[in-house]
Amino acid sequence: MGVRNRMKPEKLAKWMHEQYEEISKKEKWETQKKCRVEFEDLPEENKKVMIELAERLIIKFIQSKTT
Repeated sequence: MGVRNRMKPEKLAKWMHEQYEEISKKEKWETQKKCRVEFEDLPEENKKVMIELAERLIIKFIQSKTT
């Protein structure tokens, strides 16, 4: 996969955050109040962790399939 077609970690991180909050709500599991916000409004530390996780997932499961 070329650099131009590579999934952006920020986009995946945002999607993962949204899914996490949606699933937590469905399962009646209360997440931290400071994290029940849009991805852009998360505390910086949380955003950085989610983006790093997304980057690792992309490398492990997406990029590795194209090499």
